[in-house]
Amino acid sequence: MAEPLYFRQPFRGLYILQRVLGTLALIPYWTIKYCRTSSRPRPTWTLGETVWVMVLRRMMRINEATGIMLECTDKTKEVDNGSLRETSFVWLPPVEDDLVQGIAKSKDVRPVKIPGYVWPQGTDLADSQGYVGYWIHGGAYRMGNGTEKFGAFGIPRFIKQHTRIKCGLSVDYRLSGEACHPAQLLDALAGYRYLVQGCKVSPERIVIMADCAGTHLTLMLLRYLKDESMLKAPGGIMLFSPWVDFAYEVVNGDSGHPNSSCDVLCTSGWYPQQVLPRGADQLMLSWPYFSPNRAAGKTFAGYPRTFISLGGAETFIEEVHELAEKMERNGVDVKVDVQPDAIHDFLAFPGVFPSNRAREKLKRAIVEWVKSLPDV
Repeated sequence: MAEPLYFRQPFRGLYILQRVLGTLALIPYWTIKYCRTSSRPRPTWTLGETVWVMVLRRMMRINEATGIMLECTDKTKEVDNGSLRETSFVWLPPVEDDLVQGIAKSKDVRPVKIPGYVWPQGTDLADSQGYVGYWIHGGAYRMGNGTEKFGAFGIPRFIKQHTRIKCGLSVDYRLSGEACHPAQLLDALAGYRYLVQGCKVSPERIVIMADCAGTHLTLMLLRYLKDESMLKAPGGIMLFSPWVDFAYEVVNGDSGHPNSSCDVLCTSGWYPQQVLPRGADQLMLSWPYFSPNRAAGKTFAGYPRTFISLGGAETFIEEVHELAEKMERNGVDVKVDVQPDAIHDFLAFPGVFPSNRAREKLKRAIVEWVKSLPDV
């Protein structure tokens, strides 16, 4: 398949320029259009929040149209700890061959060492007590990183400051533009193995926390651990604005989602397809590994305690509720926190996404859920 025109310079730069200029030109129009509360997508949104959501909705298209990977790091270079304030850089060794089974096997994609970040800075996780966090960032598998400088790191930062999960590891996995599946699964497994086998942290002490694509990768990792029976599952998982259905756009089209007219998220079948190996059958998108909400039977039996955060104005709201209901029917202890009128990943970007009231309520729910975990 030929590379799209806007993936190459100077066309990429021209597309970005016209998108930015066009968005700036639309701001006065949006300001007038949404001046009245009744005309806004959500009446609880302020005028400023509404306009900003419209701006971000337009800008989100840049990633898909140009293939640019925003805030992607060079995963071959060691990071000087002097440039970090909250974390310490570590290399996560590639997983051994005996841990690479089933869906993780590939002739073209191999395990590699990847960057990890331990928090707080200077912590020896082998000497840690109590619960240990394992952060897997989001970004549609196409943007973002596992460093403290990426905006979504505010989630584990808050959890560290306000709950008894006082330390942890963040994994900087390969994005889909760097390597296709199973690279992301292998990298997530490398971080988990580092905690369990390298730092001798018992699995029941680990709480995996993730947003957006990171939640998808978390659920893929859990299914892999269960199917291959090699490492025990963690003690809990926290999923913020989960992405759980890769097959949705294939079945329903890009406009099939509820809230697609107001959520900041740019939904498209393009993003899931970038994860699949080139030439892979599109039916893979509906497999439980890629669309866990479509899994049937007792497939979630034995899963750990789960906390799910969701905005009432999220594009993914239907499939996330479907996933939660299936997990509950399988006997999983699931807590779903829905904040009305909040959009995708609203906790990760305070001051940018509506609203502060929703964030404060969610933070209280997080504290209570972590408090409810059994002592370890």
